[in-house]
Amino acid sequence: MAETKYIQVFRTFDAQQTDGTFYAVTFFPEGLKLDWPYTAVPIPAELKGKVVKYDWDQLQWVDTQVDPIQSQITNLITKLNTTDGKAVAADGKAVTAGAKADDATTQALSAQQALLELSDLVLSKDTTGGAK
Repeated sequence: MAETKYIQVFRTFDAQQTDGTFYAVTFFPEGLKLDWPYTAVPIPAELKGKVVKYDWDQLQWVDTQVDPIQSQITNLITKLNTTDGKAVAADGKAVTAGAKADDATTQALSAQQALLELSDLVLSKDTTGGAK
């Protein structure tokens, strides 16, 4: 039984991903027919270290002219803003939950007081069952 050989394949994207690239690396069995958005065309050595994108019209990798460091900073800022928004929303929910807990505590204390009063009333009645 022949062992399956795998080749490096790039899954291309139109938009820049969170890691700053326009592709993801994967491996497919050799001989498998590839079609958009997958390509096995390797990234040329002269484009290594740059933010590259596969141009499907030219069928080649091109330099996007995006500064990789600036791109990572922009992605981090976006993530921080998203995280900050989620934190603010969670804080609002926690405040609401705290208020509901306070209301529940107040209601429980009122119910407890009512039960104590009812208990005192029941205990203060003549429970001997004797007729007067």
